[in-house]
Amino acid sequence: MCYQILKSILDGAVASRLIAESPCKRIVLPRVPNSENLYLTAEEVERLAAVVDPHFQALVYTAVYLGCRWGELVGLKADRLDLLRRQVRIVGTLEEIHGVPEYVEETKSSASRRMLTIPAFLVEILAAHLQRGPGGTFVFTAKEGGLLRRSNFRRRYWKPALERAGLDTALRFHDLRHTCASLLIAKGAHPKEIQARLGHASITTTLNTYGHLWPSLGAQLDEAMDRAFHEARANVASMWPAGGPEVISMSERSRESGL
Repeated sequence: MCYQILKSILDGAVASRLIAESPCKRIVLPRVPNSENLYLTAEEVERLAAVVDPHFQALVYTAVYLGCRWGELVGLKADRLDLLRRQVRIVGTLEEIHGVPEYVEETKSSASRRMLTIPAFLVEILAAHLQRGPGGTFVFTAKEGGLLRRSNFRRRYWKPALERAGLDTALRFHDLRHTCASLLIAKGAHPKEIQARLGHASITTTLNTYGHLWPSLGAQLDEAMDRAFHEARANVASMWPAGGPEVISMSERSRESGL
C-alpha cells in the first residue's frame, strides 16, 4: 500500500516534469504472504456473544449476520436502519484519520453502497439494543455514547471476550465478515448473493476469497460427468438394432488393442 501511494506520487511528478524518471520504475516487490482468514461456527458465535460486553453484543451479531465491515457498522446512522421493513442502507463509514474517528458519507466502493435485508431475529436484537442504548446519531457507539474507536474496542472488549470464550485470540473483528460468508455458503447461498451481501465490486473477489469453502463442487462435477457418461452410453446402446455392434468398455478396448 505504501509503495503504491509513493509510486502514484512519483508518477505524477514525472507527468508534471518535476523529475525525469520515477525511482519506483523497474522495482520488483517481494511477495507478501497471504494471511489465512479465520471463521467461526454459529455455535462459536454464540459463545462469543455470550461473554462480550452486553453493550457490544448487537454489534457482534450484526457483523456476523450482515457481513458488514467495521467502518460500515460503527458509521451506521440510526436513520438508515428501518426495522419495520427489516432493511438497512449502507451508505457511509467511520474512518480513523490520525487516530481520530471521522464520519465519511461514502463507502469503500460504489458496490459497497447497498441495501441489506435483516433476519427477523436480528431485528429483535437491534430493537432491544436501540431501546437500552444511549441514543444519538449512530447505532453502535462507545459505552459512553461517543464514536467507537477500533483500537479501544479491540483492547478493552474484543480481546478479553475472545479469551473468555476460549477462542483463538488471533481472530480479528473483520473475521466476523468472513464468518458471514462461510455461514451463507454452508446454507447453500449463491455466490452472487454473497457478493451483494458483502458489497464486493466483482464476483471474482468473492470467489477468490471464499472459493475454497465450496469443497463439494469438485465432487458434484464428477457426479455430473459420471451421469453424462452413463446416459450417453445407454442412449447409444439403445440406437443399435438387435444383433448390431456392441458398446464395450474402455478397459475392454484397451485389452483388444494391446495397450
